[in-house]
Amino acid sequence: MSVFVNSGSRNEDLETSGTAYLLERSLLRGTSNRTKNELAQDIENLGARYGADTGREITKFALQVFKGDTGKAVKILGDLLTNSTFDANELEVLKEEVSNEHEDNHHRYQETTIENAHFNVYREHMLG
Repeated sequence: MSVFVNSGSRNEDLETSGTAYLLERSLLRGTSNRTKNELAQDIENLGARYGADTGREITKFALQVFKGDTGKAVKILGDLLTNSTFDANELEVLKEEVSNEHEDNHHRYQETTIENAHFNVYREHMLG
């Protein structure tokens, strides 16, 4: 079960760069119906796998569940996408985590080289 949002890094400018990724990561921080821990517990109780990915064109949110749990997965994904709380304290923790990830990217040479090549090819366009 997946939800695709037609927005990614292509829709950002220099001032808003990274917003789509930060939003993707913030959805698991709790909703008006579930705390962060309750959300994690509900996903774990289903034996589900949560995955999210922000690309240049789209952002994907997915729950991989057993066939009989599709309805529950729809409810959880719906809750994530429509009732997220975006708590200020959680946002600060998340910013720190993302900053650490960004610093770690400097040690991932293959991915960094590919991203830099893409940037240089599309330097004058928002795809870069």
